[in-house]
Amino acid sequence: MGEVTFTRSKKFKEEELAILERLMGTLIFPLKNALMYRKALDAAMQDSLTGCGNKRAFDSTLHREAEISKRHDHPLSIVSIDIDFFKNINDQFGHAAGDDILKQIVECLTLSARKSDLCFRCGGEEFIIVLNKTNEAGARIIAERLRQAVNKTRFVHRDKIIPLTISLGTATFKNDEKLESLVERSDKALYEAKNSGRNRVVSAEVSKKKTHPVSEQKTA
Repeated sequence: MGEVTFTRSKKFKEEELAILERLMGTLIFPLKNALMYRKALDAAMQDSLTGCGNKRAFDSTLHREAEISKRHDHPLSIVSIDIDFFKNINDQFGHAAGDDILKQIVECLTLSARKSDLCFRCGGEEFIIVLNKTNEAGARIIAERLRQAVNKTRFVHRDKIIPLTISLGTATFKNDEKLESLVERSDKALYEAKNSGRNRVVSAEVSKKKTHPVSEQKTA
């Protein structure tokens, strides 16, 4: 936790040391309790498997970022992400492999996104990334970068290579809309991406015909 040093020119007496110990106790125990409380709060906002934020953390973060967006007139976007054919991974390789892949996916997304972008696991294989100060065009660029990063990453479980792709949907916050609407529009864009072939990006603000091109598709 740290160190506290008491010094003076002459040696401390035993009774003085006892007083100092009691005083330190009054400092350390509340501090320990505060740290334990903070740890419990962090655990409540963290996905236990992947280490990224959970649905509760996402709701809190999105609300805060939306207020900042409206106050400072900054753009705000989100990216909804789903792993293509994830059920096949669990069926073919087992749930341990599925869990391992989820952790590797989060690592890939985190490394490929900007440092300011926040990743949350909001369902089994569904993730949402909050992009502050990012408009519609920027969201599509970042989403495409994430898609390509997953395509290029070598996902491995127990020496078995598991090829993966992801589908992504983006939506940009409108100051007069409810946050539920923003998430719903991003979800609809995601499922449009999945229904139109997977392994692609669809923007809620762009027509269905303007999806990003698909590179060579790999499915598990």
